[in-house]
Order: sequence, then structure tokens, then C-alpha cells
Amino acid sequence: MSAGGPAAFQDVRDELSARDFQRIAALAKQHFGLDLRSGKEALVAARLRKKMRELGIQSFREYCDRVV
Repeated sequence: MSAGGPAAFQDVRDELSARDFQRIAALAKQHFGLDLRSGKEALVAARLRKKMRELGIQSFREYCDRVV
């Protein structure tokens, strides 16, 4: 079983809101120097969904609250 437990097998269907994208972009800029501009939302959502599944997180808001 994965480290995320049974919930890790559930699909994440939440949409990345503009507010959550801005929070994630600010975090990426501050900690890693990444400049995630508008238009990168789909890329960010796809990459984060994989991690969210591993952790059993169902929403981008919950993910933001955990990492920010």
C-alpha cells in the first residue's frame, strides 16, 4: 500500500482556481525561483494532481493549506 493510504487511489477531480494557482505560483517563486505565469495552470494542475493522489488530498485548496 502507498504512503498515502487507501485515499491515495482516488482520482482528484477538483479544478485549480485562480486563487489557488496564485498561491502556488507565489510559493514556487519564493522558494524555487520559478516564474509560473498565466497560461501554466493546466501544467501545474496536472503535476500537482499526481502528488495529491499520493497524499490522499482531494482539493487544491487543501493542498495549498498543507504546503503554505
